[in-house]
Amino acid sequence: MKRTFRLLSLSAVILFLTSFTLSDARFNHKNKINGFSEGNCTTSFGGNVSVNKLYDNGREIGHSIWINRSSRRVSAKYFADNPNANSPLNRYNAWRRDKSVVLVSSGAYATSFHGGIPVGITVDNGKIINQTYESKMDGLVIIYATGGIVVSDIEEGNLSLEGVGVVDIKDSYDRQKFFRWAQKENATVFQTHLLAYKNQSKIYTRKSGTAVRKFLILAKDRGGSLYHIIFYTKKRDMTLAAGTKNTLKYLKGKRMNVIAMVNLDTGGFDVLGTGGDAKDCNGNYLEGGTRDRSQMTNMLAYHYK
Repeated sequence: MKRTFRLLSLSAVILFLTSFTLSDARFNHKNKINGFSEGNCTTSFGGNVSVNKLYDNGREIGHSIWINRSSRRVSAKYFADNPNANSPLNRYNAWRRDKSVVLVSSGAYATSFHGGIPVGITVDNGKIINQTYESKMDGLVIIYATGGIVVSDIEEGNLSLEGVGVVDIKDSYDRQKFFRWAQKENATVFQTHLLAYKNQSKIYTRKSGTAVRKFLILAKDRGGSLYHIIFYTKKRDMTLAAGTKNTLKYLKGKRMNVIAMVNLDTGGFDVLGTGGDAKDCNGNYLEGGTRDRSQMTNMLAYHYK
């Protein structure tokens, strides 16, 4: 029996292949936006700073700011409330006159919604602002005069201080040794929640409430370059557990080595602002919160040298 074969027209073949390719592309795009993702807005300050849109499952939720610290052109500075000095905002305004400001943000929590002093251990350039150890917060953030930041896990009890040795901040006697060291070295320190450390989550409960979140992350890329990264979920409330999990998953997916991740205040003083050409995709400076900055108890700033 003679069989008859019908050939598809060239246009039909192209239509078939095109449909398959588009379907495959949609599938791949879905995979890419599962969880956190980013879209670049601007790169500035000699290529050391980038501002990106931050997405969660494809929905825009805020911004991320990546600061490359490897060149040491961008440095951190911290201002805390001091009863015997000007407010943090006044001191910041005096300091910034000859500086190229990259970013300013709220740092530690405040003891009052209307001001007060920072919660937990706080030292500003050797001046002790708060000696009270907050047992519920295991992140100790140390800002060096060189503009670098290191984070210590208080739970480990092994903070190494030059000229002093290893101290355990949880121990009252060791804590006094720490304060004497801080005064001698003009150290700058604040205490906050440690969310992740050495690539591992430090959040052991999912019971925290939902809120806008702002995280400071110290991480290295595969080449060893150090970054200070801020994730700011201005348009999405989430728990600390969910924010930590999603951030770690995303950065690990980028093969970043997360050294530490801490929480920055978005409660009483949710402040964030950028300078220079560090702008969003619409050409606007980033802004956070609506509170009066004059009542802030502390500020974390970055500047370009």
